[in-house]
Amino acid sequence: MVKKGDPIVKLSNSDLQLEFMNKEAQMLDQMNNMRNTRISLENNYLSLKQQLLEVENAYIEQKQSYDRNKAATLARKGWRYPAPVRMILKRSKMSNITW
Repeated sequence: MVKKGDPIVKLSNSDLQLEFMNKEAQMLDQMNNMRNTRISLENNYLSLKQQLLEVENAYIEQKQSYDRNKAATLARKGWRYPAPVRMILKRSKMSNITW
């Protein structure tokens, strides 16, 4: 016997449920793609930052080498730097040059 409040018929729409599940899977795929893209962008940023630091470091080393070589060449030719420059050059491994 059916009582008041008892379900008489259970309706289901399997097409709608399947569509919902497909949309949910697509959304999760898109979220994963976004996360992977974000990670890839962050990795690229860090790689470029590291390359920039390496280039800056190489520039500094080359500049210091150039300055030392220039000072040594000028010293051999008898040129003299002002006292503050001589102090800087002496601190930068130029102690073998006589001023």
